[in-house]
Amino acid sequence: MSGVLASLLLPGLPSVWVAVAVVALFLAVWAVSVRIEDVGIVDTFWGLSFVLVAAIVAVTGEGDTGLRWILLAMTALWGVRLGGFLFARFRRHDEEDPRYAAIRKRQSHRFAVYSLVVIFGTQAVAVLLVSLPIQVAGQSDADVGALVLVGIVVWAIGVVIEALGDEQKRRHSAAKDGSVLDSGLWRYSRHPNKFGDALAWWGIWLVAATAGGTWWTFIGPAVMTFVLVRGTGEDDHDTSSDEEAAYVRRTSKFVPLPPRS
Repeated sequence: MSGVLASLLLPGLPSVWVAVAVVALFLAVWAVSVRIEDVGIVDTFWGLSFVLVAAIVAVTGEGDTGLRWILLAMTALWGVRLGGFLFARFRRHDEEDPRYAAIRKRQSHRFAVYSLVVIFGTQAVAVLLVSLPIQVAGQSDADVGALVLVGIVVWAIGVVIEALGDEQKRRHSAAKDGSVLDSGLWRYSRHPNKFGDALAWWGIWLVAATAGGTWWTFIGPAVMTFVLVRGTGEDDHDTSSDEEAAYVRRTSKFVPLPPRS
């Protein structure tokens, strides 16, 4: 493992270019957010930033060629779908996401610098950590076998769950009837889309684990899962209503499970 870790720090290797590209991307998006006065645009580039990472590794990596392109295809299908969905959501709203609007209000005198460091900087670091399986596998020899097939299946299930959850939420929000979303995947989890997101990245890690010296990159999907679970607070559930409170009591927070009686 020490050899792999050392290689990540050597100039000219894929991960150096990955770091430069990710920082440049988030700096550019931050500059746009300052101009349009809406930080919500950063969400659009969350998934796409991983596609950028995988593309750089696919082109410049020295590991197994087939594995690098498999990882790029998996990441691109996940990231482009998510990026497109979030961009459409961004375009539908005339006002800044309430999460970011609240931060802007608290940090009104220094919001531009604050958002660069805390919002965009944090996301850039997270991208570099979560994408470790792709970065390391792209430099390592691989024995493409059964584990790759298992990983692809896990990834595919995750992507489908995430996409279905997002679409069910979008349709419910568009109805604007004030009801609680308690059907489809949302009957079994209060955040099925985020669970699918995490599952997709565990699938990517399983594929990357085919390469030598990559087992420790479970740090990537672990960080993604931690961020998603920590982000599944009840901010989006007004438990002051009886209907919503009952939904929260009977429904699993993250992992889809049968409703509690």
